[in-house]
Amino acid sequence: MLGKLIKHEWKAVGKVLAIMHVALILMAVIGKIMLSIDVLRKAWPMWSALLLLYVLSVIAVGVGTHIYLAVRFYKNMYTDEGYLSFTLPVKPWEHIFSKTLVCSIWIFIDAVVIVASIIILVMYKGMGTEFLQGWNELIAQLSAESMLGVWKVMQGVITVVLSVISVPLTYYFSISIGQLFNSHKMLASVVTFFITINVLQVISTVISAVFMIGTLEAVVDTEGLSLSIYDGMLSIGMVEQIVIVIGFWLITNYIMNKKLNLE
Repeated sequence: MLGKLIKHEWKAVGKVLAIMHVALILMAVIGKIMLSIDVLRKAWPMWSALLLLYVLSVIAVGVGTHIYLAVRFYKNMYTDEGYLSFTLPVKPWEHIFSKTLVCSIWIFIDAVVIVASIIILVMYKGMGTEFLQGWNELIAQLSAESMLGVWKVMQGVITVVLSVISVPLTYYFSISIGQLFNSHKMLASVVTFFITINVLQVISTVISAVFMIGTLEAVVDTEGLSLSIYDGMLSIGMVEQIVIVIGFWLITNYIMNKKLNLE
């Protein structure tokens, strides 16, 4: 049943988001073609209008993707649709898992498409060669550092993956907290979201500051200090994301199991 949930969620979400992201890529391609024409490139009003339209489109697609995914969770779980969702022979954690998986994938796709559209607009002859040279230099450096370099890369990848997963779980946590209120549930969810991200930011800043002060007192040489700070911040970031993912998952699952309020 979990597989069916994931398949259904992927199809339902993909219908809207695929159109949005394909449109952004097409806009970038059209923009690149227009900018490659000398007459149009020298026409500053048109160039400026095109750039403004592109920036607005990137913002619309980026923000729209997140809003759409968050609102879909709210409608599926905590509105009249919730009665149908919770009559299915699946447990709340399966709903959370399927939506988190699909949402995380689309958030990743969203970031990739936006970066790809930027590359399309700014790409120039020889850019591919420069990228390959930089990539080869990075691989060579990691190879020289042996297992330590591999572990640093793994830490970075794990942190990025967890950061992506934590985004939908933050939405789900905030929405679930908002549903505990008897009225103005959506407003309560939005307020909870902004309070949550600000509290997390403050906690992260305090932890980082304490770590850096301790490192400054313990390490004397500049090179060792830089490496210690880099390694420490990487580890702190990974641990923070693990705590956020597990914490928000458990709280959301608990509310959907024990404190469900569809009224």
